[in-house]
Amino acid sequence: MVQRALHTAGEYRLGRHRGQYVAKYTDGDKDSRIKIGLATTEPEQVAIQVFTNWVHIRTAVLASQQDYSIGDLFGLYVADRERAGKNVSKFQHQWASLRATFQHLQPSAITQPMRVGKIDLTICHKYALERRQAGRARATIHSELNTLRSCLSWAAKHGHILSAPLVWTPKEAKSRDTHLTAVQVMTLLDEARSHHVRLALSIALYTGARKGAILDLTWDRVDLAAGTIQFAIGTDDDDAEDILDSSHKKGRAFVAIHPVLYPVLSFAKSIAQSNHVIEYRGGRVKDIAHAVGRAVKRAGLGGRFIGLHALRHTLATMAADAGTEMRVIQKMVGHDDIRTTEKLYAKHSPSYTLPAAEAVARQLNAAPEKQPDHDNNAIDILVNP
Repeated sequence: MVQRALHTAGEYRLGRHRGQYVAKYTDGDKDSRIKIGLATTEPEQVAIQVFTNWVHIRTAVLASQQDYSIGDLFGLYVADRERAGKNVSKFQHQWASLRATFQHLQPSAITQPMRVGKIDLTICHKYALERRQAGRARATIHSELNTLRSCLSWAAKHGHILSAPLVWTPKEAKSRDTHLTAVQVMTLLDEARSHHVRLALSIALYTGARKGAILDLTWDRVDLAAGTIQFAIGTDDDDAEDILDSSHKKGRAFVAIHPVLYPVLSFAKSIAQSNHVIEYRGGRVKDIAHAVGRAVKRAGLGGRFIGLHALRHTLATMAADAGTEMRVIQKMVGHDDIRTTEKLYAKHSPSYTLPAAEAVARQLNAAPEKQPDHDNNAIDILVNP
């Protein structure tokens, strides 16, 4: 029996389905329905009001969404992220690669089947294949398409398009944790011939701070008397923060100054010509990648990922090798979520797996005796079966 519509608005009909109020409509020769976010436990009059609002919003979005190409939406997305305090240079760099393929497409074209090789896939598959054939790394391709996905999700959330199409991305690349040996670290420090480069490398090695945090560091946050460095800018008081700041910047740690680093910082402060710890000719250093790269090359260290970040990974890796607790490493490197720390560094800590094996040993030794020839000792049973 066909269910009577509870209310009608244009082409849409309010109905019920599996405990939810739904909007029904005819799409070509097929009947379709969409949940409107309301359970049937709510009164029918409330459902009619929610349904009417839903139809109004959907109609407005459908009327406007054809005006937006993916290029238009990406521009709006970047502008919004910039207003929120995000550093959008990465997005702009990625768009330089995405533009040729996606700029003039409508969002709906993302999921349209197309021939890629000998099978029907999507424009995202085609993009990934072409980028890979051009020699781009898996991590780069994944990041570019993931940014495109974030852009379209943002567009749907803000009503620029009706819904976000599924953006296919390749499997995520294995996390990079490029780190150096003790000999490599010493060689690199020897080849860092500029004072500001050696200072930046030393801070990265003994604090685990990110490049941005090191370059932003000012002397008023280095307390040599107390032996501490506060990498975070501003205050820990949430009420003192700008209520409009939604940038969600990566965590920056509050760390103790190691005795090896202390004289290095003391000397740097004694000759400082500005308030920034990392300075060159009295001015702030905006980027140090090229200077570090020259030291890396002189040290004979290959690999495109060796820089300040490699020193950060070196600290965390050596700490994990020495059996340092993951929570301590997490605080040191400023991860918000310990799962990130464990994903990167647990494999470097052999002792990290011992609690699981210890649980097995305890339960075996506590088990009721099954074999009269043994004294219920798990080691005895394994060694003398």
